[in-house]
Amino acid sequence: MMQFTFTSKLVMSVLRLIVVLVLGCIAVGLEAQSLQRLHKKALRAYEANDLEQALAYTDAILKEKEDPTLLYRAGLAAFDIRDYRSAIAYLRRIPFSDRKGELAYTDYFLAMSYKGFGEYDRAIAQLDRFQKTNPQASEELRVKDELEHCRWAREQLYFPVKIKIKNAGLTVNTADDDLSPLMYADKLYYSTKRGNAAKLYSRITGFYAKPARENPDSKEGSIENIALTADAQTMFFNICDLETGDCILYRREKNYEGEWGVPKKLPRHINLSGYTAKQPAVGYDRTLKRNVLYFVSDRPGGKGGLDIWASIIEKDGSYGEPFPLPFNTDQDEITPYFHQASQTLFFSSMGLTGFGGFDIFKCKKMTAESWSEPQNLGNPLNSSFDECYFTFHTSTKQA
Repeated sequence: MMQFTFTSKLVMSVLRLIVVLVLGCIAVGLEAQSLQRLHKKALRAYEANDLEQALAYTDAILKEKEDPTLLYRAGLAAFDIRDYRSAIAYLRRIPFSDRKGELAYTDYFLAMSYKGFGEYDRAIAQLDRFQKTNPQASEELRVKDELEHCRWAREQLYFPVKIKIKNAGLTVNTADDDLSPLMYADKLYYSTKRGNAAKLYSRITGFYAKPARENPDSKEGSIENIALTADAQTMFFNICDLETGDCILYRREKNYEGEWGVPKKLPRHINLSGYTAKQPAVGYDRTLKRNVLYFVSDRPGGKGGLDIWASIIEKDGSYGEPFPLPFNTDQDEITPYFHQASQTLFFSSMGLTGFGGFDIFKCKKMTAESWSEPQNLGNPLNSSFDECYFTFHTSTKQA
């Protein structure tokens, strides 16, 4: 999941800027036709944004010539697909004397790769160096904030939270992507991707998972992210377009026979045209005395990127005008879940102080218009990689 942040914009702009120049210059100096063919293949792969294949061709070229600019290009490509181990291997080979001009951001991307890999001491050292050599760029990239996050993460490693983490096992997990779990009574709902599309699956305690009967009959997209009201009479979910990735929110109601009715799109002020709406969560807010629908969107009016929005569900079933939650940042906040018993919203953020990637946070509802400050759930639940889709069992302490 690549996030559309300032850093990723910078990566892609640099990639586009130097790809033709660098590989073209190298190809001129290569006498072997086999390497010239590799150059052409690498160029096509970079232009098609097939970065994994491009890196494979680039590695073959680098065996013949250790070129700093090509190392930088490969390092940024690896960073962009979040292969931090490879990004570190490429970027650290660039001599200090060459880390200027087009390669001036080497220390920054090396630092962020170290952070993504959980090596906070090395990330701090590279950020310090970048801050001294590139003060203006450091302000734009908020290097001071990154240093603060790395120092916080390094300290938190000494104070792990006492929890037990257990893999759900082969009755649930597959070689494909398994995501968006929701535990209700004796059932676990989740989405599993088969190829490009996802479907809802369910597993009753003690049995193997199978496609959920709650799946709508849709061949148009990927069905993900189920949410249920406390009485399990209303279901929310999203269907995402396989080509654009844009998502639309739906709901289904149970009929008098206990069967799920026809899926209906939520109204236009929820599914705002031209923007995504996904990852629904629903819960009863005691301060508002109403059910509230939470969802994720890139619609206007947020802080930037993906934000968490809320819509109050009125007694007549209508949806209030959505509003952004106060703890959104200019990066991405995703996968909300409202724990009704504690009146606490759990969500993942890339912009709040954390270990790297998406970390899970919680905020408690205090009054009708206020929340507590976001609290990171700590190590080992959070890590330098992505933690998302945190949910609680409806009646136990399992999450």
